[in-house]
Amino acid sequence: MEIEVTKPVQCPFCGHQTEIVVDTSTPADDLTVDCERCCRPFEVKLACSPGKVLQVEVDPG
Repeated sequence: MEIEVTKPVQCPFCGHQTEIVVDTSTPADDLTVDCERCCRPFEVKLACSPGKVLQVEVDPG
């Protein structure tokens, strides 16, 4: 079972979709992601179980 998985997220500002690497060994995590297109940062809140991303919430911050 892979602990690190990739998950697509969409920038709340410009709509660009990018993939992030998620460490699923942590049950909950908050990440700050910089959009590759518009360079604006946004928050990604994750809920995980080992090997799976259960919930993704994107917040403009």
